[in-house]
Amino acid sequence: MPSQISTLMFVRTQPWRSLRPWTRPLYHTNVLSLRMNSHRSNMGPSASSGEKLELDQLLRDLDLFNEPQNDEKSPSNNQEITKEPLNRENQLENDLESLFGKVQQEQEEHLDRNEQIINEEKNLFQRIFTSYIDSEPKESPENILKGINQPTFRSSRIHSVSEKIRDDVFTMTDNALSATSDYIQSLPTSQEVTEFLSSTLDRWLAQDSAAKNDGQVQESIYLNKILNSKGKRITESHTKFIDKVKATSEAQPEKPSLNIFTLPILFNKCIARLSASGDGVLAFTIFNRLKSHIHIYTICCNQKTFNEMMKIAWVNTMDLYTVEKLYFEMVGNGFTGDYHTFHILKSIIVEYYGMKMGTMNSPIWSRQDDIRVESLEKKLATLARQLQ
Repeated sequence: MPSQISTLMFVRTQPWRSLRPWTRPLYHTNVLSLRMNSHRSNMGPSASSGEKLELDQLLRDLDLFNEPQNDEKSPSNNQEITKEPLNRENQLENDLESLFGKVQQEQEEHLDRNEQIINEEKNLFQRIFTSYIDSEPKESPENILKGINQPTFRSSRIHSVSEKIRDDVFTMTDNALSATSDYIQSLPTSQEVTEFLSSTLDRWLAQDSAAKNDGQVQESIYLNKILNSKGKRITESHTKFIDKVKATSEAQPEKPSLNIFTLPILFNKCIARLSASGDGVLAFTIFNRLKSHIHIYTICCNQKTFNEMMKIAWVNTMDLYTVEKLYFEMVGNGFTGDYHTFHILKSIIVEYYGMKMGTMNSPIWSRQDDIRVESLEKKLATLARQLQ
């Protein structure tokens, strides 16, 4: 009996809930077997109802009947487990929606950029056409480097002459200006070149202003009588004109005679000189500034000017947009291109593909550049058919 009492006291003094979960089954088995053995030895062959009640009370004290309650909570745990995959699916759907939203936004921004480029080109054409339609500028234009007075527009017959005579006269005039050409090349700095060009343009505007009241001055710069010849050969009047240009150039290289043939030749020589000395950006700036005075712009710029400007634009910026814009500007001014234009465009296209293939140092290209170079290829093919 004392051993049974000590065993019972041991069981009572060990709190069930203080045990670790994995020791509970073993604890159940040992305690239950001890208690039942002690009761069986005490109760004998037949146990009374009071003793059975005491055994039931003991089992309730050991929480054996309450143990299954922990299993009843498992469904809620399963529900939490099932909720976790649902939350992951919802998160995945949200991520996909966010990704598709970003892709759609990038596509809309790309379309907006394309539309902006198209609008810029339209505005460029509109400005060029408007400059020809307007009889006078809306504001007093400024000089390229200084201030230039309001222009006086004179009609020139240079475009009405046959192309062969015009080209021959330009070639002969260029040769006659050899002394002035050497003078431009001898100028040590780009600043002196721009000063020479500025003084030349000022002289032209002064003569053009005097031509309003003096028919002789008007004839000396616009050469209407010489260009009125309907023949297709160089005449004596052309020869006399060339001899006069040569004599003036040799006597005063810094102040050659100015007319519709000499002015574009001198302008192109100054632009080429600036480009050769590494000041292509300055040359490009002077060319763009010249557009503010449409009268001088139309006289100075010819096929050779646009050829030189496309070459300068590519060498200094490698921007196909600028090259393509210059090509459209050239066509808008009535110049379709020559052999020099063909070789310049061909060189630009070859260098572009060479840089894309990694054979040269390459800037960053865009899809628009690919579209522009394809457009230049078509223009090159058209020009090749025209030159055949």
